[in-house]
Amino acid sequence: MSLKRYTLGCHASTNIGNWTADQLLQAISAVKRGIAIREAGREYGIPEATIRKRMKLGDAEESTKGPNMGKSPIFSEQQEKELSEHVLNLAKMFYGMTFSSVNWLLPTLRLTTLNTVLI
Repeated sequence: MSLKRYTLGCHASTNIGNWTADQLLQAISAVKRGIAIREAGREYGIPEATIRKRMKLGDAEESTKGPNMGKSPIFSEQQEKELSEHVLNLAKMFYGMTFSSVNWLLPTLRLTTLNTVLI
């Protein structure tokens, strides 16, 4: 499987994170059988540092996930759904929000969300 990730604004592509959780598990089991970490990394196409880090985590759920690319989401899926429904309802009432007005509102909502989580 050869998925390439594209960067915004240009046509450059990269193969970073182009491995699966299955390949990671196979690499970890190969290392446990006695194969060197570097060799397992080359064989399964996973960076050596990634194998080391995931092995250090042990049997935790984090260690068996696929590649972790990009930023983590600010809002949960439920919160995103509620926000999109709210924006659509405002549009139906002829109070449509522009992209910039939603962008202006998001930091406030993010702080509110973080405060409710922390409290």
